[in-house]
Amino acid sequence: MSKIELPENALKVAETAEVEQISISRHPSGAWAIIVVHDTTLGPALGGCRLRKYPTLALATRDAIGLAEGMTFKSALADLPLGGGKAVLLEDRNLVDGRVELFQWFAERVNEFGGRYVTAEDMGTRVSDIEVVKERCQHVTGVDSKNGGGGDPSPWTALGVFQGMRASLERVYGSDDFSGRTVAIQGVGNVGRFLLDHLSKAGARVVVADTRKTELEELGRKYEFQVASVDEILTMECDILSPCAVSHVLSEELIPKLRCRIIAGAANTQLEARSVEKDIAAKNVLYAPDFAINSGGVILCADEREEGGYLESRVRERVLRIYETTKKVFEQADSSNMLPGEAALFLAKQKIENAKSK
Repeated sequence: MSKIELPENALKVAETAEVEQISISRHPSGAWAIIVVHDTTLGPALGGCRLRKYPTLALATRDAIGLAEGMTFKSALADLPLGGGKAVLLEDRNLVDGRVELFQWFAERVNEFGGRYVTAEDMGTRVSDIEVVKERCQHVTGVDSKNGGGGDPSPWTALGVFQGMRASLERVYGSDDFSGRTVAIQGVGNVGRFLLDHLSKAGARVVVADTRKTELEELGRKYEFQVASVDEILTMECDILSPCAVSHVLSEELIPKLRCRIIAGAANTQLEARSVEKDIAAKNVLYAPDFAINSGGVILCADEREEGGYLESRVRERVLRIYETTKKVFEQADSSNMLPGEAALFLAKQKIENAKSK
């Protein structure tokens, strides 16, 4: 960890984290960078850089740790030669100015890990930010397509989530047909907007919620959907609830209010705690584990590291397999009397343990 005086709560979170390595640094502007390497058994810890405002550094640190752990299991379940990591930039400004300087500084923080952590785009960051990092750091992926990369991973994440939804519909209704099904999307940002496209083409009735009115107006010129408030979207009656925004939205308080049959979204670490999954199951709601279905982006980023670099056809083939992976998770849950989240974790940890024993 960087030799820097941290607020007591953040220090406690960092010191008690069950991770391989964590670094917390402060930029002269006041921004914080938290980089977490959770596990490198299967390979370098890949995970995007998230830029967000958080109430406290402790909450930002806790989020980074949870997200890094999720990346470990996501990569393992997707059969990728990667471990799990994550970076969070805690920034209170809107970053109209100073963005390039911040990401140049962040590149040096990534370099300190010597390749054990590989960064990429994530919530609040853009491909252009990763291009800035790449100028000073080789441990990046998800670079611009004009520079030989796969570009924005969001469309691939959305395609994977759509495959997970197909498997979930088949599980609950006996058919993966979206016609007449209502899907409620919380957040139509980088991933949500591409998911909206898939769902619209598949004939679903879509309801969306987002705090950004300009985003909704722009999408409304292209797609037909209903708009709900960010508060009501999570508890509205629908076939599929798709959290595609912030983490930990599925709380103990929210679960009794659910009126969906399936939860399948792009957001990472949707469960406030793993224990709430049993409450979801008690509501007769099927939870498609987030790290099982939202791995399309990391599949793209991993593909850039293949010999010869990014190949779109290979990425598409691997992302489409998320349909079968999701079905395998449900089958494991049945055969072992587990919840889907438990089954997904079991399968991911099994792959990690097998690698350790070799």
